[in-house]
Amino acid sequence: MLAPPEEIGGVIAIACGPSADDLMAALTPAELAVAAAMSPRRAREWALGRSCLRQAVRGLDASFTGDLLINKRGAPHVADELRVSLSHKHDVAVAWAQRANLGPVPRWHLGIDIELLAPPRQPIEARVLTPRERAALPVEPCQRLVALKTIFALKEAAYKAIDPFVGRYVGFAEAEAEMMPDGLWRVTVAAHAEINIAGRVQHLPDHVVATAWAFMSLRVQAPQAIRGTS
Repeated sequence: MLAPPEEIGGVIAIACGPSADDLMAALTPAELAVAAAMSPRRAREWALGRSCLRQAVRGLDASFTGDLLINKRGAPHVADELRVSLSHKHDVAVAWAQRANLGPVPRWHLGIDIELLAPPRQPIEARVLTPRERAALPVEPCQRLVALKTIFALKEAAYKAIDPFVGRYVGFAEAEAEMMPDGLWRVTVAAHAEINIAGRVQHLPDHVVATAWAFMSLRVQAPQAIRGTS
């Protein structure tokens, strides 16, 4: 089981394995229309992602029957009163949902990413990590791979969390991730110092899952109001 970070709360769902026919049958007509324009492989990934996201949203509202479509930036969109994010890697998907009605706290968003703990087909260290991040990687190969994929997932989750604020592609070299003594990760994007990003990581047998949340404030906040809405 995956648990949402205590600072934000909400519901995280994980899905894997259903057949393509079962997944497509579970889509709403609007979702099915989107999938119809995709290749069979991409359509199955889309359907798996929507199935997983629907689990997360129904964890907040069991009566939810709406469409799970995309916004103009390609991110999943449900309703203004929810914050959602999803990620999939081959036959596994993860999704995170939380209520947006948080009272007086600053504007915020969330992101989630899942990465397979297997060597990449092509070297990615120089592309994904900053020189400082590369210098901090362990030497032992297995530990190095886990550290690399952990930072990769954190950055991907962070980009999803800040995208509603910046509305642009953010390159890997623009962001830097650092783990704090308490296990909380901080991700900084120099060009957007007004956005504070924090994250947490969970490891599955073959995957790493990263969650990140971004606030339009000068410091990361973890108010009780957020934890109490899940």
